[in-house]
Formats: sequence, C-alpha cells, structure tokens
Amino acid sequence: MTNWELLYESMKVNGYSERTLSIAAGRSHGWLHNIRKRNAEFKASDIQKLCELLRFEDVQREAVFFASCVE
Repeated sequence: MTNWELLYESMKVNGYSERTLSIAAGRSHGWLHNIRKRNAEFKASDIQKLCELLRFEDVQREAVFFASCVE
C-alpha cells in the first residue's frame, strides 16, 4: 500500500505538485490524482520513475510504496 502522506511530503520537498510529478513521470496531468482516488497500485516501472524523480533511497521507497499499515 502507498503511504500518501510520505509521498506528498517528498513531493513538496522536491518542488512537485500532483500535476507536475505526473507529467515528469511521462503520464497525463491527472494520473497521480487518479491513482490515489481509485486506490490503485503503482506499476513497478512507475515506482522506479517516481523514485528517480524524487531521489528516493531504498528505505524511502519501501516506506512510501510498500507500507504495510496505512490509514
């Protein structure tokens, strides 16, 4: 499950909004918003691209994209 709170904190630190990060990842401007609203899972290739853009280390990637208990 995705820890959206940590993801949004990282986006803010790196100067991204939902729209700008979606476009930087090569997706439509509403892609990230749609993933969240539909409670959908990210594809592995999307996780890799987001980690590159947000400069995540392995620990951050695990905390954001593979969180076990997120409310």
